[in-house]
Amino acid sequence: MEVKPLLEEKEEKIVFASDNKLTVNEKGKQAKKGHLKSIWNKSVILTVILTVVVFYFFGKTTYGFYLGFRYFDLRYATSEPVEVLNSNNKEETNNDVLEEVPLSSAILKNTYNKINLSNCGNLLNKIYSSGVSISDLTPEEKLELALNYLENKNNVSSDELNKAFLALFNDASLINNYQVIGEINYGNYLVSYDGTNKMFTISVLNNNVCENDFLVKEINRATIENDYLYIYENFGYFKNVGENNYEVYDSPNLESLIMNYTDDGTRNFTNKKDLTTYMWTYKKGSDNNYYFVSVTRL
Repeated sequence: MEVKPLLEEKEEKIVFASDNKLTVNEKGKQAKKGHLKSIWNKSVILTVILTVVVFYFFGKTTYGFYLGFRYFDLRYATSEPVEVLNSNNKEETNNDVLEEVPLSSAILKNTYNKINLSNCGNLLNKIYSSGVSISDLTPEEKLELALNYLENKNNVSSDELNKAFLALFNDASLINNYQVIGEINYGNYLVSYDGTNKMFTISVLNNNVCENDFLVKEINRATIENDYLYIYENFGYFKNVGENNYEVYDSPNLESLIMNYTDDGTRNFTNKKDLTTYMWTYKKGSDNNYYFVSVTRL
């Protein structure tokens, strides 16, 4: 009887499975790898898109803060919004930068509307002649402008009048010229001063011989260069020569006729570019507001 050894050597065989005979577990692993790769690609694309969007809005917000600080001195202490200058509209002149001011800017409108002129009178003639500067205005003419600024009040305190001088000319010392006033005629006003109550009494005189005439004034453009604000104005004086018929002049002095004009009763003249151009110059004060310097005919 043949005795077999307890440990018998056997030839081991390695069986290779074809690709189409992978086990279910191996197929699952490959499918999972493909799915993860697809998700990873989508995540990268989504992350890139979100990053671009975030940086876009961050850039716009940062630029807004930059403009706010860059042009902070153009803001005016009112509830009206102030538009910043368009920094893209710049002209290089003599190494200085001219910056265009938007016509909707609050600081521009406020500065331009400070000087209120009636449609006739010596002061109007003086300003719209060949040109005038702040040094050319007499104390009487400055008072007339201050009273126009106060909208023809009948009684004005010293404090109110002083605020008007500050708003127009940035000069508080002007009030001292009028606190010892008697009863004096200033343009279209009769003014007297009560030293006890520190009150001015103003009467409007009925000597307006130009009531049928009217003015057309409109800002054409405005620029800022260093501390100076330049406002370019289209101006015309409409002299009534008959019912709704006017002669249009370049100044109240009636020296140069621009055209004849027939109105429909609304006094809504639209061809303002055909009028004469005047340049109003203002200089920035320490409070960042602008004050009258001169008027020049161009």
